[in-house]
Amino acid sequence: MDRLTFLKDVIATQQFLQVFVGGCTMMLIGWMVTRARGDREHLPPPAPASLADVPPPFLQGPREAVDLMRESRDLARR
Repeated sequence: MDRLTFLKDVIATQQFLQVFVGGCTMMLIGWMVTRARGDREHLPPPAPASLADVPPPFLQGPREAVDLMRESRDLARR
């Protein structure tokens, strides 16, 4: 019974509890990182960029915007 009382007192100071939770967290993060590195090798290749991924021509005049739209339309035709 004295052992349980001692254990309760040690956990009540939260030092043991903080070390235990910190250790479990570090192990979990390490496992997740190694798992993510392994999964990265099995991912499909990224999709090619489309015209929707190109940002609109901000802070440009109307002539430059029209020229960029014509160029993108010509590239899409090819």
